[in-house]
Amino acid sequence: ALFGNTGAACSGCTSRGVPYLASQTGATKVAAIGYGASENSKVCTNSQVASYELYADDLGLEVVYSNNNLAFGLPNGIGPEVTAMKDAGVEFVSTCMDLNGMKTLAAELQRQGMDDVVLYHPNTYNQSFVAEAGDLFEGDYVVPSFAAFEYETGLEIQEKFFEYMEKQGSTLSALAMVGWINADLAFIGLLEAGPEFDRQKVIDATNQLTAYSAGGLISPVDWTRQHTPPTPGNPSSGYAQEC
Repeated sequence: ALFGNTGAACSGCTSRGVPYLASQTGATKVAAIGYGASENSKVCTNSQVASYELYADDLGLEVVYSNNNLAFGLPNGIGPEVTAMKDAGVEFVSTCMDLNGMKTLAAELQRQGMDDVVLYHPNTYNQSFVAEAGDLFEGDYVVPSFAAFEYETGLEIQEKFFEYMEKQGSTLSALAMVGWINADLAFIGLLEAGPEFDRQKVIDATNQLTAYSAGGLISPVDWTRQHTPPTPGNPSSGYAQEC
């Protein structure tokens, strides 16, 4: 059995999140880009395009540029691609790229006078990285897989995380929170298995959890069915709530 802070994801499904964020910025012309060397990145880019197109009429969106075949790490920069987006009038760009790729993209947008273009970051929930970039990411969006540190939830599990991170002198990070959530899930599994537990009993007990939310930090996971990735044609093993 495989457990974590999220259920198995659908790599090819459409979603409401990115088109919704684009519409919130007032954008009408959008773009999606990703790496060609990574199948996950390619599928992610294609899914973003499909998501825009699914809600295009409702939100007034038009995909005017897409590219799922960028070289990993952008060794030759991203000048021609940004120029193409500029010529197409792009106002919002969603990506399936890493931290450094996002920085390269943002710097090139700035260099070409496209500072007002909003970026959606899939992997940039890293306060120190963002701070070191100055104003490069100002006005952009990033969506972590858990309630953001900046959001005062009042939840005990979040407050305890802050408390113990401070006690050991650690910097808050997304990876640390993922580990915290995973540890909480393991602990809940132990409690549910009872005092006379073994590995299989813990697995079986955890697989009976129908709405594990890490105390409210994440979208509830139904571990009776969310080990299997949903597919566009069969979303039955997906989240009951998208966010």
